[in-house]
Amino acid sequence: MTTFKRTIVRLAPVVGALIVSSGVAAGAASASVNAPNINPGQSGRAVICVQEAVNRGDGAGVSVDGVDGPQTTKAVKTYQSRRGLTADGIVGRATGNYIWADDWALGDLGCYAYIPTPT
Repeated sequence: MTTFKRTIVRLAPVVGALIVSSGVAAGAASASVNAPNINPGQSGRAVICVQEAVNRGDGAGVSVDGVDGPQTTKAVKTYQSRRGLTADGIVGRATGNYIWADDWALGDLGCYAYIPTPT
């Protein structure tokens, strides 16, 4: 297993804090750069991560059921809008970057491999 060390510096606009994290991660950690967009109608672990993120980051109150239905899509659009992103309900790299930053700021949910982020 390949192991690497990376230092991450991200702005978390929701909490207004600078987050600096340094640690050792296994090879699977780089999977998020290749993670596909999360679209309305999808289901699975990636959707659970999104639901947990919008609940924790915005207090959305969506059911964490792993299905990206109308309630989740609406919460994602609100999440995007509050961060100045295009509110399309699709979790792509820009939205994923904010979700990832919130994940670290609010306590790691272990979703890194499921959320698309920029390199």
